[in-house]
This record gives sequence, structure tokens and C-alpha cells, in this order.
Amino acid sequence: MATLVGGAVGQGLGVARAARAMNGQIDADLEFLLENGYLPNVQPVLPLTGSRPRSKVAIFLTSWAIGSLGIFVLIFLASVLVTAAANDPEHSVALAVVGGGLTGLGAGILGGWLPGLILFAILGTRENVRRAVGVVLEEFREYWEARTEAMHAIPQGRDPYVVWNCLATYRLPLDDA
Repeated sequence: MATLVGGAVGQGLGVARAARAMNGQIDADLEFLLENGYLPNVQPVLPLTGSRPRSKVAIFLTSWAIGSLGIFVLIFLASVLVTAAANDPEHSVALAVVGGGLTGLGAGILGGWLPGLILFAILGTRENVRRAVGVVLEEFREYWEARTEAMHAIPQGRDPYVVWNCLATYRLPLDDA
């Protein structure tokens, strides 16, 4: 439940942060356009390309593999250390390593899902935030294309007030309070 709430809050904060940056860029551009009659040649405040979304299945399998590896290492080391500490002359170190390896492998495959599930919740939530912010980045990319076109059209005679009205429509609705 905490993961769901944390994921929703993270998505909301990520989207709001990106939307505020986008609106800040639009507001600065519109103000400059009204004062000077043209758009400034500035760098975008957000990246124009978002990251490629990762597959949830790939995230799950990676999480399970990392969880299994962690369980394997813990069981393997514990088994080898306990056998070596017992100082039993009938059990060699090589036998302890093989036994610990097989026990760790079985425990890792069967028990790796639990730490993997926790890791999947964290990585899946981060991916959801990345995808939600990607929607804002797509809107920003569309704005930047329109802005670039307008930046070149104003010197060719396009009315700056028409450009202002067009660019103002890209502003995202936010509670700026």
C-alpha cells in the first residue's frame, strides 16, 4: 500500500516539477515576446527527448535476478563460513564450497522472488514516474517545435501577437498557488 501511495505521490511531484519548468519557459518566452517583439535564442529548460520506456517484464526479471543473486551470495557465504568454523576433519573446504553453492543456488532460485518483489516495487515506481514525466516532455517538445517555427516566422512578417496567442495555448494547467 505504501508503494502505491509513494508511487502516486512521486508521479504527481515529477509531473508537477516538469510542468512548472515548462510553464516557466513559456511565461519567460511570452514576456520577452511582448517586450521585444521577437523570441530570444535560448536553450530549452527541459530535454526535448525523453528516455525510452523499459518493459515491466524486463524490470521484473532483472529484479528477480538481483534478488536471487543476493540470496545466493548470503546462503553461500553463510554455509561456507559455518562449515569452516565447525572445523570438522571429515568435511573439506571444497565440499563446503560445493554444498554451499548448491544450497545457495536452490535458495536463490526459490527465494529470490521476495527481495526481487521489493526491488520491483521500487524500480517499477521509478519507471511509472519516468513515463508520466515523459508525457510532459512530449508536450514540451511540441511547444518547442512551434516556438522554433515562430522564432523564424516573426522576422519574415508574422504578427508577434498572433504568435503570442499561439504559444500561450501550450501552457499546462497547474495550480500555481
